[in-house]
Amino acid sequence: MLSLTLFEYLARTLPEAFILILSINILCGVKVKRNEYVICSVLFSLLEYLVRRLPINYGVHTMINIFVMIALITIFYKVDILMSIKASMLCTIFLFVCEALNMLFLNLLFGNNIQSLMDNNITKTLCGIPSLIIYLFITVIIYVIKKRKKNEYY
Repeated sequence: MLSLTLFEYLARTLPEAFILILSINILCGVKVKRNEYVICSVLFSLLEYLVRRLPINYGVHTMINIFVMIALITIFYKVDILMSIKASMLCTIFLFVCEALNMLFLNLLFGNNIQSLMDNNITKTLCGIPSLIIYLFITVIIYVIKKRKKNEYY
């Protein structure tokens, strides 16, 4: 079972949920409506929290969370399930890549001291924020590219 403190939930899980749902919406070509977006993002973050509380091996929670994303996007936004699957998988991969790049940078910066950073919930959460910023940046780039392509056809 993975534990989450309130700080970790507010500083990492909730913002991550908002960015993930936004990026999936962009990939699926869904117009973001504020109320649906907020409800879906908060619901996803709460479900993600509950999944992390399950007594399961590390990594299994990721697969369950992908299924939760697919279900939420399909139900909330009436997106084709295949499109939801593709977007959810792609967004999860993007997030993993951003986290890997962030860990590589932290490892280069802190070397052997990185474990001491990861042992403290606050520093671990703060060290993870750059990966969210990178992921948000990628999401914005995808949005701009899709918007430009859409405008080229008209």
